[in-house]
Amino acid sequence: MYTDNRRCDACRRFLIAKQTDPFAKKVSSSSCPEAAVYYGYLFTCSFVFIVNILLFAALSMILPVWLFVALFLLRGGGVTMLSNLLDSLLMSAFHEQERNLYAGMRSVFRSLGSSGATPVSGLILARQDYRLPFLATAGVLLVCGLYYVWWIRPVLSKRLSSGMEP
Repeated sequence: MYTDNRRCDACRRFLIAKQTDPFAKKVSSSSCPEAAVYYGYLFTCSFVFIVNILLFAALSMILPVWLFVALFLLRGGGVTMLSNLLDSLLMSAFHEQERNLYAGMRSVFRSLGSSGATPVSGLILARQDYRLPFLATAGVLLVCGLYYVWWIRPVLSKRLSSGMEP
């Protein structure tokens, strides 16, 4: 359990990081296409998955405030970059008839995921364990990354090599 001082420190770190997070998202959104073109979409997606998993795992540790804020900013940019890369890549890989279905399913599953994560996050925070949300997110990203590598990436490679390059 955290003492009151640690809880206040965690809240302060979170508020400082949230104020500067939009800047990191803008930087990652603008650098996303260049990285994907230079290194290739499939490699860049895998790399960004790994970086996000490592960032969330690192955020679960007790860190100095300045390091927590820096990692939290990178986390915001990394999540934005991963989302933009995957959305761009998947939308480009679908045929015109499938794109509307993909967009609708993406919206539905994002809402379901957010709805399911809200009570779980509340339960985790009610236990006053401020490290577990970051560890849980790293675990979920690991599962999603493995799913991407084993099932999504081979299909995308085949579709993209057949001339549907983004």
